Amino acid sequence: YWLNFVTAAGNFLCVVFPGGGYYTYDDTNGWVDHPAGNAVGEISGADPATFGFIYSWKNRIFFIETGTGTVHYLPVNTLTGPVDGFEFGPMFPHGGEMAFGGTWTVDSGSGLNDMMVVISSEGDLLLHEGTDPNDASTFALNGRWYVGHVPDGRRFATPYGADMALVSERGLLFLQALLIVLAA
Repeated sequence: YWLNFVTAAGNFLCVVFPGGGYYTYDDTNGWVDHPAGNAVGEISGADPATFGFIYSWKNRIFFIETGTGTVHYLPVNTLTGPVDGFEFGPMFPHGGEMAFGGTWTVDSGSGLNDMMVVISSEGDLLLHEGTDPNDASTFALNGRWYVGHVPDGRRFATPYGADMALVSERGLLFLQALLIVLAA
């Protein structure tokens, strides 16, 4: 799984290979492996070989730890270094592991309304808002919905304009319409 990420050092293609680690690619250095460790260019606080998915939110890179409800995330605008963890698992009433994470722009832009979308393998969808998962005063659960069991793998949701489309046992769902229907 991959994403494009921009820092002051340039544009990077960031890739995780489940069971194989975390790599970045840029025109200057080519492919660079970022193993676990405390040195420059390494990841400390988690083993990159356990990363099963990668996404970004509010200028941070997040890694889903395979088989858990845990994400590990880097400081703002960085590619490597120490990661902090956040446990979403207890917030999934239907259980399962964390299957997807992403950004819902809500307002068609990149303003403060961008919410983190988290979906469990059993179909619990969480919306979080704020800026820093490490600070309860700036990171909060904005809502929880049940969308139905999602397909195996992690490519069942995607941005779709200002919306997000996802597939579950209930069919093709759009986040804006889903939230209106479930809120009624």
